[in-house]
Amino acid sequence: MKAVFKDAFVLFAITLISGLLLGGLYHVTKEPIAREAKLRKERAAKAVFIEAEHFAAKDGVVEYSFDGGEVEEVLEARDAGENLLGYVITTVDHHGYGGDIRLMTGLSKDGTILGIAFLSLEETPGLGMKAKEEGFRSQFIGKSVTSLTYTKSGATAENEIDAISGATITTSSVTSAVNGALSYYQEVLLKEGKE
Repeated sequence: MKAVFKDAFVLFAITLISGLLLGGLYHVTKEPIAREAKLRKERAAKAVFIEAEHFAAKDGVVEYSFDGGEVEEVLEARDAGENLLGYVITTVDHHGYGGDIRLMTGLSKDGTILGIAFLSLEETPGLGMKAKEEGFRSQFIGKSVTSLTYTKSGATAENEIDAISGATITTSSVTSAVNGALSYYQEVLLKEGKE
């Protein structure tokens, strides 16, 4: 019986020490991880809205869902004189092949897409991960449409994006996330500007 208590005490001590070490490690790494995430977001915002001098969180962001996801954050892109240049809208689509696809879409004041940048993308290497490549991302730039669609036969219309071969689910999810940003711009931001 003493052996059982001794073994239980040893197991308890190991668990307690391990828990304390993990807790300490969490506190040591928590701040650097948060700083890195903030820097990654700032770099992504700058990548999709190059002309902006700085970005500020938009006040009064309305909770907004679209088919497959939601808007997470809206930043106002401003120049050095504090003039509003447009928006950077972070959306997440839940239908990616490898999980959630989270991206930022830069939109000028007139709704033209200036660029997209991924905050999280865990798709199939060699297929869905091609969404990060410039050739795919650049298709969105300069589009001034109400919504986008993708095609497997080559984009010919202004509102079409050429699908990534073998990664239709990823293409659909990315297009949906960008459409979510476009919808928020049209249904919320434009209406606010008219009031």
